[in-house]
Amino acid sequence: MAIIVLFFFILTMYLVFRFARRQGHSYFLSFGLGIPAFMLVVYLCQLFFSSFELREESLAYSLPDPVAAVPSTAPIVEVDDGILSAKQLFLEYQENEVAADLKYRDKRFKIKGIVHKIRKGVLGGILVDIATVDKEDDLIAPFEKEFEDFVSKLSRGDKVILECTGQGFFLGKPSLNDCRPE
Repeated sequence: MAIIVLFFFILTMYLVFRFARRQGHSYFLSFGLGIPAFMLVVYLCQLFFSSFELREESLAYSLPDPVAAVPSTAPIVEVDDGILSAKQLFLEYQENEVAADLKYRDKRFKIKGIVHKIRKGVLGGILVDIATVDKEDDLIAPFEKEFEDFVSKLSRGDKVILECTGQGFFLGKPSLNDCRPE
C-alpha cells in the first residue's frame, strides 16, 4: 500500500510541477501546489475505491464483541406480502431515491432474491450479491462471521430470503447492512 501511495505522490508532484513550470511559476510555488493536489488525488481515490464492505468491516470492529448477535433496533418495514424483492427495492430507488430512503433507510425488512455471487470482501467480510435487473446492479448483502455456515451452504442461483437493514443509496444501488437469514 505504501508503494502505491508513494507512486501517486510522485506522479502527482511531477504532473503539477510540469504544469506550474510551463505556466512560469517558481519551483517553490510548484511544490506548494503539488501537496494540495496530492491530497485531492488521495481523497478522490478513497471515494472511488472505498466500498461498502470496507465501511462495514470498520463498523464491526468498533463493537465490543463483533461476533455476538446484536438485536437490531431499526423499525421493521411492512411490505404487502411481508417480503420485498431485490428487483422491487432496486426499481423503487431508481424511480425516486428520496421516497425510497424514507421508506427503507435505517429500517429492517425481509428481502428475497436469487444469489448471483458469493464472495469475501477486501477485509474478509462475507458478501452475497443478490440479482436485480442487471448483473452490474446486484444488491450486496453483507453478513457477520457468525453466519458463515449459512453462507457457505449457498450456491449461485439459490433463492434466498434475508432480513436486512436498509442503508440508503450508495454508488448507484441500494445498500444493505446487518443481513441475516430469515
